Amino acid sequence: MELLSFRSRRALRAPLLVVAALAVGLALPGTVSAGADPDNAPCRPVNCKTSLVVSGWSQGWRSAEDFYPHNETVLAKLMVGGKPLKMVASAGPNGCRHVFRGSKVEANVKACDSVTPLYIRAVREYPLAVTMRIVYRADPALDGNPNSPGGLSRSARMSRIAGPSSG
Repeated sequence: MELLSFRSRRALRAPLLVVAALAVGLALPGTVSAGADPDNAPCRPVNCKTSLVVSGWSQGWRSAEDFYPHNETVLAKLMVGGKPLKMVASAGPNGCRHVFRGSKVEANVKACDSVTPLYIRAVREYPLAVTMRIVYRADPALDGNPNSPGGLSRSARMSRIAGPSSG
């Protein structure tokens, strides 16, 4: 005796394929950052770039990579329409929470734990949406000096988000 007819099995197949594809897609970002060697992980020697559409509603973003603020300096640059947002405030342990403003956009950036992704929450004063470009990376600072070799070149001009204190 057959429990499901041909039609009901066929109707179940498409949703099951979608669920399987979502499970694989959601598992992949975790496998990239989990247990990865920090020296060979993405966003260490080179900048990572992404974008976030910001409107009158608060929009959140989280990096797929995990960073180690006790051993590396996390750097970020936020831009709207080619203009960089300016860091206006810092708070938290070792200044790991920041507020950026510019182009009628306010963005809160955070990287506060010993192992953490980069979190950004942004909102725009106007309901008209704009695209915010996010450039981020981590530089090694194993000696506790955020200005150690491998730091920023003058052209990069990124803001320090988290890292070992320099004192």
